[in-house]
Amino acid sequence: MKLNLLFILVLSFGIFAQGEKEVRKTFYPNGKVETEGEYLDGKLDGYYREYYPTGVLWKEWTFKNGTEEGRSNWFFENGTLSRTWNYENGNREGEGLTYYETGELWGRENYLNNEKEGITTTYYKSGKLQGEWHYHLGKLEGLSVVYYEKGGKEFEKNFFNDMQHGKTTIYFENGKVSATAEYRFDKKHGYAYFYDINGKLRVRDYYQADLLETRIRYDKDGKFTEEERVDREYYPNGVVKSEVLIKNGKKEGKYHSFFESGFMKEELTFQNDEQVGWIYKYHDNGTLYQEAELYKGKITGAVKSFYDSGKLMSEAVYLEGQKNGIMLVYDENGALQYRATYRNDKLNGEYRGFHKNGLTRVIENYRDDVLNGQQFLYNLEGVLWREAYFKDGKLEGTLKEFYPEGTVKKEEFYENGVMKTAREFDSQGNITYTFGY
Repeated sequence: MKLNLLFILVLSFGIFAQGEKEVRKTFYPNGKVETEGEYLDGKLDGYYREYYPTGVLWKEWTFKNGTEEGRSNWFFENGTLSRTWNYENGNREGEGLTYYETGELWGRENYLNNEKEGITTTYYKSGKLQGEWHYHLGKLEGLSVVYYEKGGKEFEKNFFNDMQHGKTTIYFENGKVSATAEYRFDKKHGYAYFYDINGKLRVRDYYQADLLETRIRYDKDGKFTEEERVDREYYPNGVVKSEVLIKNGKKEGKYHSFFESGFMKEELTFQNDEQVGWIYKYHDNGTLYQEAELYKGKITGAVKSFYDSGKLMSEAVYLEGQKNGIMLVYDENGALQYRATYRNDKLNGEYRGFHKNGLTRVIENYRDDVLNGQQFLYNLEGVLWREAYFKDGKLEGTLKEFYPEGTVKKEEFYENGVMKTAREFDSQGNITYTFGY
């Protein structure tokens, strides 16, 4: 009998210990409580709270066997209620309320099986109705309306499966229509009309798949003033290749061209059918390739080009669409590759190239893109290894090559690009080969 009683007591104590709740807490670095909650057998069961770093209560829930159950409240850091929901078996159910930080009711929503369902209403701080949004299975569906605080509709939007679909109407505060537009699956498609406050039609647009096709403007008396359209070219797969606004038959505003990937290729600006302003060209990864400014339709001023990494590739000066002045070209590590002088878009003057270590690689002179004058070539140590003279792009006179220590290695004589004589030497200056002597 005593043994049976002892067994019952031990068993009862074990059951009590296993079913006892414990409170767990986490803390911010400043020592204040970040979270605390009641756990039973490793699962949340009872209250659970989160706090701001200041110690003010932020959120509170009630859990049952690891699942939300009952009311959940969120608070602003000033302590006022931010929003409140009701949970049933882990799902939001019934009415949910949201508030302004100053305490006024901002929104009233309904939930069914954790999704918004029915009408969600929003309010101004004054308590007046701000909007009515219709939901089904958590998505906007049907007509939704927003109101001015003084009364009257501000806009009406139709939705299908959470996307604008159908007619949208915007109103002035006096109740007259400001604009209407048709949407198809969240994109403007069809006609859009814009009115002045007196009800006169001022603009009529036509869209296809959210892209403006035509725009007609009217004056205050309803008379036609101008027509605009957007001319587009497309790749075979339907991606836009280029687009430009045509106003009264002339290009006006931005011109864009695109890679087939969709990234922009080029951006220009037109004014009365002439290119003006800046030109921007891009790599096919979307990074800027080149920027230049137009003056009277021609590139003028500093022009910079960039690698697709964004690093500077070159700098040049243009005058009336042609390179004029010094051009600098860099490798992708930022080292100067060469410096050239241009006049009227052609090499004129000194061209100087550089090794990657920064030492001079070549010095030569050009006239109208053609080699003319002395040419000097240097090795990686900066030592001269060849010198020659060019006339109209052809070797003329003596060409010499040198050993690293400076003695002559080769000597050739040219007339009009044709070698007439040649001699080669060993490092001691002894002739090892002759031609034409």
